[in-house]
Amino acid sequence: MRVLVLNRRPIIEKIALWFSEAELPEKIDVFLVTPKALLCPSTQFSNKTHSYIKEVYPVDDYDSPSVNELILKLVEEKQIDRIVSATEIDVLRAAKVREKMGLIGQNEISALAYRNKWIMKSLLKKNGIPIAKMLQVTDRQSVEKFADKCGFPIVIKPVDGGGSVGVQIIHHLAQLQDINFELLKSGYLVEEWIEGEFFTIDGLMRNGEMLHCWPSHTTANFSAVRTYSEYF
Repeated sequence: MRVLVLNRRPIIEKIALWFSEAELPEKIDVFLVTPKALLCPSTQFSNKTHSYIKEVYPVDDYDSPSVNELILKLVEEKQIDRIVSATEIDVLRAAKVREKMGLIGQNEISALAYRNKWIMKSLLKKNGIPIAKMLQVTDRQSVEKFADKCGFPIVIKPVDGGGSVGVQIIHHLAQLQDINFELLKSGYLVEEWIEGEFFTIDGLMRNGEMLHCWPSHTTANFSAVRTYSEYF
């Protein structure tokens, strides 16, 4: 089997190790697309892990459209069987390639439900799962109307963000003066603040069957979420 891994994190040695330690039913050849900046003189593979990393393709601008073209080219030329994303940011990118190239795995519709918070929560609501009141916003007036209706605090976040990057908790109207609303046109969500404990359930399902489930309780103080202006 030939696996193409899309990676933007400094975990190259770990990726090789994960494949070498996994109890796989067949030989795996790994092809890796990663930012050139992550490859340094200290990036080394042991004899055991090196046998899994078939080829590495370092790129200057990982988010460039030319990298998408490279990925499609590799899938075709290297006869890739699977494509794997090492971060949530690349989930949609990988899904689009699978769908275009006829590879098995998560498709674009499923990936959008995972990555786009508006789509995700709309699906939850449609299936009877309670969610916080929310609105897609592109301007200050929309945010102000939402806050007037729901009250403060409110939360503003990118619809496709990750790791709380770009998330801002707004406690009063004056805080809206610090937000560059031109950036909201790229896709932001405003939600009511829900007070309570924060639990996360990570899992993996296949054909409706739960294969893996890992619940956890987040104890970090929400005031630790960095301000909106730090990112823009």
